[in-house]
Amino acid sequence: ASKKNFVGIGPVLPGSSAGKISEGVFKPSKDFEQKEGEAFRVLAADQVKRTGSGSFTVNSPGGGGWIVIPVAWHRDWAVSVAGEAATVFQAFGGLLAVEAGDQPSVLEFDFQPPWWYGAAFGIGLISWLAALGFCLLLLIPRFRAQCAAWGSRPIAPLIIERLRTQRPLAISPTYKEAESLPGLLTKLLATQENLHVLIVDDASPDGTADIVKNHPQFQKRIFLLERAGKLGLGSAYREGFRWASENGYDACIEIDADLSHDPKDIPGLLESLESGEKDVVIGSRYLDGLRVVNWPEHRLLISSFGTQYVRFVLGMPLTDATSGFKALRVSALNQLDWSNIRAEGYGFQVELHHALWRAGARIAEYPITFTERREGHTKMSAGIALEAAIRVLELAFPKSKSATLK
Repeated sequence: ASKKNFVGIGPVLPGSSAGKISEGVFKPSKDFEQKEGEAFRVLAADQVKRTGSGSFTVNSPGGGGWIVIPVAWHRDWAVSVAGEAATVFQAFGGLLAVEAGDQPSVLEFDFQPPWWYGAAFGIGLISWLAALGFCLLLLIPRFRAQCAAWGSRPIAPLIIERLRTQRPLAISPTYKEAESLPGLLTKLLATQENLHVLIVDDASPDGTADIVKNHPQFQKRIFLLERAGKLGLGSAYREGFRWASENGYDACIEIDADLSHDPKDIPGLLESLESGEKDVVIGSRYLDGLRVVNWPEHRLLISSFGTQYVRFVLGMPLTDATSGFKALRVSALNQLDWSNIRAEGYGFQVELHHALWRAGARIAEYPITFTERREGHTKMSAGIALEAAIRVLELAFPKSKSATLK
């Protein structure tokens, strides 16, 4: 109990204090000592008895004052004295308090949680048990393999004519790449004589398109698709693939414009496409080891986690499912239903790989070294990463078993 009319009932006022309790001994403040009435004292242990998980009784000694309980105040606490309801107050900013009364009595405290407490606890418990059961099932290899490939198995082998490629086209989407583009074009043209280049520019304000137009090989080996605005990576490649098919090219190479992909790897990608009669050869940063230069640790962790996440959820047997450097047969691309490939960010790469794999395309990987861009700014953002993560889950549960084919 404490001095009547001094306990801070309600929110504590700034600077007000009755004192401190240290090792069970109350040390009152100077202001508290000057108040009239009986001094603060601690009730004996046998005067407080727990009667349930959310209830207890307190033997009040009477004599007026307040009974303050070191339990967090909540509007759902109820207290009764001799069977009659009493008012529960908020003391010292957050503790339970009730007026003691002049006569000794037994105070009965009972916490009466609302219905949604139990509902929330039940939902949480069921979710926890379900997650635990799922993790235990993952210890069974057969179940893990089935889960990883749920809804994502190839439909059937892709039947196309795999002739030797004669007209490869490198496609590079751009937005504000004026710094790196001249070097990219020089290196691409030097790889092999029959390689042509298509730049898909999203109305770059830095003059990226003008660099293409002013190049001596413009409209000879270098071509330009100008778009009205920043429409996204996915639509840039979709338009680039369509342009390649309409203009008689038989192979496409996806390559970033920031020189993070080495154009010297293009002959190796194309040779792998030919030698193994593959439909897609993906440049992998993680095949037979790690080959990444100048990447901060957080980017490496995000990329590694993303690859493992895609591999687990979709079951695709790829070491680098998010790679944006690859060679593809146009005849294989022409077999896809492009209306179902709609991601615009880097999730487009996962979606394209998944569509080709589901369509039964022959896919191989080729080791490359990825170098973080030294000029310009990365296009990666949290929104792009989130789009990719959500799209992977959508791909895991396709609405149609043949959605990837025409």
